[in-house]
Amino acid sequence: MSFIMWLVTQRARFDLVGEVATQIARREWPESEILLTYRVRLALEDASPLAYRALYLAWVEWEASRHLPVINWFPPKGTH
Repeated sequence: MSFIMWLVTQRARFDLVGEVATQIARREWPESEILLTYRVRLALEDASPLAYRALYLAWVEWEASRHLPVINWFPPKGTH
């Protein structure tokens, strides 16, 4: 899952990641595998230092989640 796609799924959070996700979801940001692309975008929007911190936290979390297995397990019907 791309960073932007992952970030859009984080909008309901009540932390910095959720805030930056909400802000980015309102705009069309480019897809990229490079954090610098998003930092430049923030600079073009004259973002606050807190926005940079939120972006960094989101990026680190997304990077970590990319290496975790996807868990889509549901119990068989009639077993619960």
